[in-house]
Amino acid sequence: MRNILLLFVILSLYNCNSKVEKRDSSEIRLNEIITKVDSTSAFNGIVGILRKGEKPHIVYHGFKSPKEKSSKLDSSDYFHLASNSKLFTGFAILKVMNEFDLKHTDSIAPFFPELHPELQRVTIQQLANHTCAIHDYFSLVDEPNQITNKQALNLISQLDSTVYEPGLRWGYTNSGYVLLSLLVERVTQRGYNDYLKQEILSPLGITNAQLHPNKINALKGYENNQLSQTLSITTGDAGIFITSQDLIEFFENQDKMSAHIDEAKMWSSPWRNEEWRYGFGWFFSEDTLGKFRAHSGKSSGFESYIRISDTNDLMIFVLSNNVNGSAKLIRKKIIEELIKTTHNKTYKKH
Repeated sequence: MRNILLLFVILSLYNCNSKVEKRDSSEIRLNEIITKVDSTSAFNGIVGILRKGEKPHIVYHGFKSPKEKSSKLDSSDYFHLASNSKLFTGFAILKVMNEFDLKHTDSIAPFFPELHPELQRVTIQQLANHTCAIHDYFSLVDEPNQITNKQALNLISQLDSTVYEPGLRWGYTNSGYVLLSLLVERVTQRGYNDYLKQEILSPLGITNAQLHPNKINALKGYENNQLSQTLSITTGDAGIFITSQDLIEFFENQDKMSAHIDEAKMWSSPWRNEEWRYGFGWFFSEDTLGKFRAHSGKSSGFESYIRISDTNDLMIFVLSNNVNGSAKLIRKKIIEELIKTTHNKTYKKH
């Protein structure tokens, strides 16, 4: 009996040590990737690899200001998600569509009487899939700076045509997502930020997000170590500031949005590459790691990337407040490493 108990203890210790070694080796490898990129293009930000049922691997690398380098980044720092805000707008419009019996093929005409008839032909799906062919409001001003929803709508309202026939092809435009946030307001008769906080962010565990056009107490954004201007304070296309802890909560609550994710995928449209589709704030694709959804953002000195597996068991995120190409390179290297690791495991099994 004593020998059996001893064997059980040894096996338990072995299993625990194996998990610790696995976690430690993963964290060491993550740090190695960041350090290697950092040696050629200084990275300032946060990297996370989250797996369901495992302790999050989070690396805080750099400083609150990459220029001053006096105070290190930590879990309390707020980063601008930039265009990654669009995936939350996608959730919001899908929820509104369900609540008010709207169809993805409905035109936006009833909600935007101020728009030219040529723009009113656009559908909700076309706004959400970047196939609406409406000029990006940034392209309608000489020097974009602190543009508001009202200003963006005014610029869009002056248009008398779309760039091409709506629905014909994919063409990224921030105008579509500003209009989606206004659509949420006009249908629900609630402020967009109020609806976003209560109906989308809170259920996902994100309870302290900071939102444009309110005053933001967050990190400053930089481009190649130079302080960047805030280009807009619009909603829908950008404007959400969150912490790394918020992204952990977001990952752990993915199942709560599974119905909307399925809708986004079902109503997605082909991207420029046939292996990718886009719908309601997500790119959908597949690689050696399996099917996944992802989105990236870059604006006003901030860069972000979020990728989640279809099975909701793996998430990769990168947040940076110094745009210099390092964030994009890190995410590429991490995915390459995960693919290589998965391939090696599969090879050993055979």
